[in-house]
Amino acid sequence: MGGPVFSIRFLDRFSITSHAAFGKYSAQSKGITPTAALVVPAGIIQAANFFKKYSRNIFKWGNDNILGFKLNRYFSLFTGIKAQGYVYSENMKYLIANGNMGTTDLENNVSLFGPGFGLGVTVPVVTGSNVQMNLSAIILFGNEKINVTEAYYLKASAPNFVPLYHFFPHGHFMAYGGNASENFNKTIKEKITPKSFHTHRPTGRRFSQNS
Repeated sequence: MGGPVFSIRFLDRFSITSHAAFGKYSAQSKGITPTAALVVPAGIIQAANFFKKYSRNIFKWGNDNILGFKLNRYFSLFTGIKAQGYVYSENMKYLIANGNMGTTDLENNVSLFGPGFGLGVTVPVVTGSNVQMNLSAIILFGNEKINVTEAYYLKASAPNFVPLYHFFPHGHFMAYGGNASENFNKTIKEKITPKSFHTHRPTGRRFSQNS
């Protein structure tokens, strides 16, 4: 993923940062897989070996807008709004050992929005060096919409053509989590232009909950 970054500082204490990122991914697979299917309305489960050919194309986007406030040389606070989403198209074709076959084409749209907040701590080490530690938390509210464009099942015996029904085309969910990161910064001063380098070791965990 990649995209532009905009940042501005004012009044020596405030900063505004906006970051947009976009990316595209694709995945393909094929092979024999064991599959279990629930037969409705009979209510029985059938198991069979399927030969599946699967492909998925994903477009991902994200935007972070952060307002920072520097309390003093050691502590800073920041808050902001995060938005991200996925749009992916999926195609699956399969052939069963008994000669039956089927196909499914769908498009899935997922969008998430929510606030975040955090605390930054700067610890001086020696002259020109410091360690920065950030703790943050976020909560996101999401929506999902699935649009099935084609789904059917071809049987070797009558009825030969059976449409496949997909339930739950809409969804709502909530995701929440936190992140912790550490940065070591070292400034190297030269005659004309100061330069700096740092190492970054992020750690964290995200949890999700569907509702």
